[in-house]
Amino acid sequence: MENKENTKGVIIYYGEYPTNDSWANRIKNTLKIFDSLSISCSVLVPYPPLLIENERNLNDKTIRLERIKKEKNSFFSQVYFYLKGVFDSYRFIKKQSNLDFVFFAGGSFLTCYPIIKLCKSKNIKIWIDIVDENSKKFEQTKTIRDYIAIFNKDLFDKWLIPKFDKILVISDYLHHKYSKNILLNRLQKSTPTLIDINQYDQNASKNITNNTNEFNQIVSDKRLKLMYAGSIARPNGVFFAMQCAAELIQKQNYNFLIVIIALMGETKKIIDYAKELNIADNLIFLNKQQQDDMPAIYQLNDILFLPEHGSIIANAGFPGKTAELLASGKPVIATNFSDLTLYLKNGVNAMISEIDDKQTYTQNLKKLLDSIELRKQIGVEGRKTAIKHFDFRKNAFIYNELVVN
Repeated sequence: MENKENTKGVIIYYGEYPTNDSWANRIKNTLKIFDSLSISCSVLVPYPPLLIENERNLNDKTIRLERIKKEKNSFFSQVYFYLKGVFDSYRFIKKQSNLDFVFFAGGSFLTCYPIIKLCKSKNIKIWIDIVDENSKKFEQTKTIRDYIAIFNKDLFDKWLIPKFDKILVISDYLHHKYSKNILLNRLQKSTPTLIDINQYDQNASKNITNNTNEFNQIVSDKRLKLMYAGSIARPNGVFFAMQCAAELIQKQNYNFLIVIIALMGETKKIIDYAKELNIADNLIFLNKQQQDDMPAIYQLNDILFLPEHGSIIANAGFPGKTAELLASGKPVIATNFSDLTLYLKNGVNAMISEIDDKQTYTQNLKKLLDSIELRKQIGVEGRKTAIKHFDFRKNAFIYNELVVN
């Protein structure tokens, strides 16, 4: 594949696309990298099937193999479309006559095995991007579906990982895990989160205060605002931040606003916990927002917090929103998990403390609330970090090496 201009590939992703989540944004920016390298690449989404009403959101780089008029939520319907997606993706790849690589965005034994066998027979390179651990393993209660998913992923790790030509991982944890099974020259750490800084800045300049009364409520409230936007499927990290906030509100007479936009998860638990901490009057919940509006929403707030989601799960992955939070120019407060301290330094470009160290976290939050100058300084340095490390343009060399080698 020395002649990159004639190189053609496809990214295979099992999940909603295009959407607002971290995986989808990572794929979008990976496509931009390939485009900047003059490499032709599309995204193949075998599952879930596309609702016909959402077809208008597709672009010419997205390939959907199944369309339905309305959602099919039964277990058997989901299994049917999942297996059909595996079969259809195999047929799609088999029909391609000039494909150079297949790049899996995550994977399992069932989704990858047929394609790997086919690619080996057609001399097509196979790569994979791995961004997290199998979270189902660490759930306290498991369903039959969870056990099937665990078995599927365990088979994948044992039998299929060694067959990839290149494995990209985003954390030291994952690098150590897979280095036991494969040659190191096929294992590579990649940038854990990607952003298009130019597009981000355009979105950040949008006027969204007329979109909804929710935003006007934030703007009209003159209190300083501490904000989180993301999943609360595992709310322990948000609980921790709320405990530290309650310490300042209840015992030191601080009065600031906690703004949460929950993309998914235990919203009721957050509301109930705010009541338990007696800080319900300091909490505002916003509905899930469009990803393109998030940069402008960050500008309505003063401090952004980045919660961890629990030991192994947190350390294996990397918070996908790190880049966009830093790019906002607002100060970020976090705890030390995954590889965050490779990029963040306490008191320089973020305020970061050890997990469960409530005293230091509370002190860091207090410092940010007390000093507008510190907030500006941390925000400016954090934005420099986002541009230096996470803009997709600065990471094209990783994917260029994949193609050249």
